[in-house]
Amino acid sequence: MADDIDLAGHFISGGFGGMCALITGHPLDTIKLRLQTQPAAVTGISPIYSGMADCARKIYLGEGFSGLYKGMLAPLAMAMPISALSFTGFAMGKKLQTPSSEDGRYSLAQIFLSGMFSACFFMTVCPACERVKCLLQAQKSSGKTARFSGVLDCMRQIYKEAGLVRGLYKGTFITCIRDFPGMGFYFLTYEVVLRSLESFRQTETKSKRAPSLMQSCLAGGCAGFGYWSCAIGPDTVKSRLQTAPEGTYPNGARDVVREIWKKEGVSGFFKGSAPVFLRAMPASAAQFIGFEIAMKFLHQSS
Repeated sequence: MADDIDLAGHFISGGFGGMCALITGHPLDTIKLRLQTQPAAVTGISPIYSGMADCARKIYLGEGFSGLYKGMLAPLAMAMPISALSFTGFAMGKKLQTPSSEDGRYSLAQIFLSGMFSACFFMTVCPACERVKCLLQAQKSSGKTARFSGVLDCMRQIYKEAGLVRGLYKGTFITCIRDFPGMGFYFLTYEVVLRSLESFRQTETKSKRAPSLMQSCLAGGCAGFGYWSCAIGPDTVKSRLQTAPEGTYPNGARDVVREIWKKEGVSGFFKGSAPVFLRAMPASAAQFIGFEIAMKFLHQSS
């Protein structure tokens, strides 16, 4: 029964943490997406956005403050279940393994594998959510009239145009390449930083305590860097693929990789890095703080 309660707690708390992360980090995610998907620079023609600050300014002037939250409804509707499934999958991944030490602590390798295992759960819905989010965030980059009026209209048009697998779930393979190792490093980094902080909070009896909000904030912020350190390249490919008109890349992510390499070189895979890493710390910190707050509330209520 305790295991059931623990998994339920991870599901509820993970969902709340996901909502906190999305609200905190979505504006910078919009800027990241616009920078990733703008056309490659051409001699004699100025790019749409010269950088992160210019992108933020133009979005604000052209679309208002709400422009920074374009496409948030789709991920907001899915942020809670995706994050809930992620934290639940992580807990289940640990339960499938035997703790490596007598005090019930798992090895760092086991933490990494549990993080990768967590991606199996939310991958059932994540690619479709990312597809809709990216299309809504990017549709005004060219200055043309918006194609989609909202989340439901976007889903309807994409499904009608290309169906479920080739339409809404376009980019699933590259999303997996991004998230399986990314989630491993996400939870691994959180655990490594948290353990490094334990020496500052050990009691005389060395009893195990839940991390404080400050510790969750620091470890969670670092976890965001851990995730994006290996995810930024695949994420750029995914963004290009998911926002491209149907038929642009007949061979999927492979065509995107070849195009970026040929036209922009290695740096092309790291477009939007500035807002990504600026967003990483506050968004991930908010997620883990939200998770820990919800877990403490659930434990006190039980």
